[in-house]
Amino acid sequence: MTDILAVAQAAALHAGTCLKELWGRVKVLKTKDGIRDVLTRADLEAERGLIETIHAHFPDHHILTEESGQLPSVAPSAYRWILDPLDGTTNYLHQVPYCAVSVACVEAGEPVAAVVYAPFQDELFAARRGTGAMLNGVGIRVSAVDRLEESLLATGFPCSPGIPLEPHLAIFAQLLRTTQGVRRPGAAALNLAYVACGRFDAFWGADLKPWDIAAGMLLVREAGGRVGGYRDDRDEPFPSRLIASNGHLYELLNQMLNA
Repeated sequence: MTDILAVAQAAALHAGTCLKELWGRVKVLKTKDGIRDVLTRADLEAERGLIETIHAHFPDHHILTEESGQLPSVAPSAYRWILDPLDGTTNYLHQVPYCAVSVACVEAGEPVAAVVYAPFQDELFAARRGTGAMLNGVGIRVSAVDRLEESLLATGFPCSPGIPLEPHLAIFAQLLRTTQGVRRPGAAALNLAYVACGRFDAFWGADLKPWDIAAGMLLVREAGGRVGGYRDDRDEPFPSRLIASNGHLYELLNQMLNA
């Protein structure tokens, strides 16, 4: 497991270097699922670096990426890597430095190692199952806030054109009135990492994919937080509608989101 986490960190740092080199030099190659879901050269080159690094060490491991989907494997394996080479592509495209590389290794459906790397802050969040979470090598914990009135939350709006925004906007407005603030920064993996280190007290979102959340979910859990789907969500182990919190606010948010 130590080797797996080391490779995950090396892969994320490699991809982050690529993102920094291409900063301010890319344009949209195409839109995918709606005008807010875009692809750039940076996504593809960072993904290539992730895959090459992982395959150099674990050629038989399965890989699922945002851009290329499920890659063919050379042999059966209990391990699968779930990768997002650039979470927050729209931010990156507009030179807003809130974006990250997300790398998770999963065994039997459960994340066992995770890295979220924010290249423009040079912050590397890492976790190994059962041993805690770290930021740049120093242990991190979720916040102790237990009242909505004292909390700072984060969210992300669905990108898929077929998903109505009105229910999400309604709960956004409700929580905006009952918390110290709600942020919508535009990168789910980094939002989850910020929950893990106590900067945000909770995050919720819909229309999420495994590559958005696989690494961040392990970070939050290993930092002492709680992560799960909305009460009626059946997309385990990676719910498309997710709540992540410091633990104290989880049930309250779940009740509000399922009201």
